[in-house]
Amino acid sequence: MRTHRLALTLGLSLGVLLFASESTPSAVVGPTTQVAKLPTAPDKAPVAAPAKAEAKAAPKGEGKQLAQLTPVSGDLSAADMIALAYEYAWNEDYDAERAWLEAAATKPASTDTARAAVLLAEARGYSGDTSGAQTLLDQVRSRRQDAEVSAFADLVQALVQKEPSWCGHGQRFYSGKEACLALYADAAQKWKGTYLGGWASIRLAATYRSRFAQPEQAITVLEQISKDYAGTPFSEYALEDAAAAVTFSLNRFGEGRQRYEQLLATTGSDFIRQRATLHLGELLMDTNHGDGAYEALAKFISTWPWHADTVGVYALRGSVAAQLNRYDEAVADATRYLSVTAPKLTSYTGRAHFTLGQAAFARGDLTRAEGEFAQVDDEVLAGQARASLGHVRARRGDLGGALSAFLEAATAVKGRPCEPLYLYQAGLTARRIGDQATLDQLVQVMIAEFPYSHFATLLTGRNVAPPLPAF
Repeated sequence: MRTHRLALTLGLSLGVLLFASESTPSAVVGPTTQVAKLPTAPDKAPVAAPAKAEAKAAPKGEGKQLAQLTPVSGDLSAADMIALAYEYAWNEDYDAERAWLEAAATKPASTDTARAAVLLAEARGYSGDTSGAQTLLDQVRSRRQDAEVSAFADLVQALVQKEPSWCGHGQRFYSGKEACLALYADAAQKWKGTYLGGWASIRLAATYRSRFAQPEQAITVLEQISKDYAGTPFSEYALEDAAAAVTFSLNRFGEGRQRYEQLLATTGSDFIRQRATLHLGELLMDTNHGDGAYEALAKFISTWPWHADTVGVYALRGSVAAQLNRYDEAVADATRYLSVTAPKLTSYTGRAHFTLGQAAFARGDLTRAEGEFAQVDDEVLAGQARASLGHVRARRGDLGGALSAFLEAATAVKGRPCEPLYLYQAGLTARRIGDQATLDQLVQVMIAEFPYSHFATLLTGRNVAPPLPAF
């Protein structure tokens, strides 16, 4: 998810492997060899942490879920295991990721098992086990004469050597971005049209967007990938991530919505449908399309109930339900999210408490509302939560407490006045209790910080905006 959401862009290294298969050509003679038209992987996903005991897949007819699979399950191909490893990496469970890659690397020799070994070396290198990574890469080179796999091993070795703590995915990105960018760009060009070329190109785009804050450049790379790798899963993956960059990095919500809707109408990949459905739901939340957001998030929950992100989606859907005044559903979703014992993101936990506070306030339970709002410590919702505390206290008649809450709300995000609405609410409260000194101070802050705001006019009773320059 986007708060992941970012996790989901940074974790691109394994994403394209979701579409690999054991039918992938096992010999690539050089950079001019074209990538095969890779079939979409079976619709599978992990539902349990890897364990040592053998487990069986779900009986036929029980949907897309793989039940009780472990890294020692004999029913999965190396490509399937790589796909499962990526699902765990996307959700930042790197121990499980490595367990699946280890299992994939021990399958009968093939291009996929060699790729799994390279990716396992990468994961070990980023976790600090550089000697283990080197041993694996040497084994890959000694056992296979495949030029592309050898080049893949060379690239990973160079990345790990440049800066083990950076060149990976997820929270492992820290420094060394220029060196890694150059390595990705070189491999993307040299091996254009091959699996390695697509992998490096996806990483190149992710690096531009996540480490250089250059989403436009990332989009250019991704759109080129969609053309160069048309007909392969690399193309759809690039289109989905381009939609994410347009939406969440550039805030071009209308264009982003069109991209997601088009992708959902044409994709044959269950993995792409998962991501696009979730991202579209978040986009509609951000643009106050409550009914559409609720529908998209509900579809994600019902279609992929086993997905690791589904727990967090309950918090999101509960928030939307509260906005739609559907408080019973809002409380049910927020409570379900908070009842889960697995590690939670602070942003979703804060959102769930905020939702419960909204529902309690709407129902007149001011004690419960105040308690819930007070538990919100997420930066994004901090201002709203403090302002909501102000409304709770004002309804109780505690205007002094309300004023304090509104003043906290006005500076909750960056430690300085950042929201004219909260300054206005604080000013009205100061006026009600006759605190002229505070009111005068708030008026001066409003005029200095937000002279063109409608709230400045309301608070001062006059137009305080300076005249616009003549053209």
